Amino acid sequence: MRPNEKKFKELLIYIVDRCSKEEQIPETKLWKLLYFSEANFFEKKKRTISGVDYFKNNYGPTPDYRTIKKIFPEISEYVLRTKKNIGDGKVKRTYKLSKKYRFSYLTKEEKKIIDETCEKYGNLNTREIVHLAHKDPPYIISKDKDKIDFSDVVYREKWEEGDLENEEEQVMPSDVAEKILAYARR
Repeated sequence: MRPNEKKFKELLIYIVDRCSKEEQIPETKLWKLLYFSEANFFEKKKRTISGVDYFKNNYGPTPDYRTIKKIFPEISEYVLRTKKNIGDGKVKRTYKLSKKYRFSYLTKEEKKIIDETCEKYGNLNTREIVHLAHKDPPYIISKDKDKIDFSDVVYREKWEEGDLENEEEQVMPSDVAEKILAYARR
């Protein structure tokens, strides 16, 4: 699927609007909410919302920085991005909606899944959502700095329930099993 930057732009603005009502949303948490929204949509529809690639990084899955860099000038009218030096050369970035945005590219179905994702994960703090992202099968079986394959998301439910060990229900393609075994050997 080719990236749809208009959808990604709206996805980001929608999540910021939905999850920053009381306070600004930290950048790391925003990236995880974007990832979980895309993954949850893929789990149901076998495609992502925006088609933007996500990569396995130290702090969890993150959207392609080239896309982020490209859309920030376009969203700056609607999303306030704040930078704060927190010491040791580190910067904390947060986001908050600064002006109402009229959505025209996200479908009702996409918004429903984004709403469900924000409801499920939006109240978690950054550390908690990073922890969950690090346990998500597509993230786990990806190699460091590589693109995350959303097709591996179909094993989440069994993974979360611990059913991967039940041989009667286990219908896992050999390539996915090899990825999981390679991860376990690290």
